[in-house]
Amino acid sequence: DNKHEQVWRYREEALIYGVWLAKKRRLDDAFLVLKDTEEGKQESDKVYERFQAWRR
Repeated sequence: DNKHEQVWRYREEALIYGVWLAKKRRLDDAFLVLKDTEEGKQESDKVYERFQAWRR
């Protein structure tokens, strides 16, 4: 069980775990930065309004 050799799916790309994790972290960081802006707050409010189960 070597997860670094395992291939993970990301959209249409096949990625090894380390690359997938790095990409996920960049997307998470970008979301957190966007969420702190006024435009980002409005966008995240729209999403949470549609998908209320996601609200934390």
